[in-house]
Amino acid sequence: MKLFVSAVTEQVQRVLSGGRITINEEARESLKISAGDYVILKVEDGILKIIPAKVIPQPRKGESKK
Repeated sequence: MKLFVSAVTEQVQRVLSGGRITINEEARESLKISAGDYVILKVEDGILKIIPAKVIPQPRKGESKK
């Protein structure tokens, strides 16, 4: 069993074209996020916070809920 310990990590990243940045593997594992997941971006006092979002898909018009 792998335990995740909350730790403060700091890394300098270059902003790529289109405003993209890369979240390093350690941070992704700590946040339990992977490609395709949704996150909430929040700016507070000049600090960007990345918060994992839980998204519940809504049925399209005409589809039934399962």
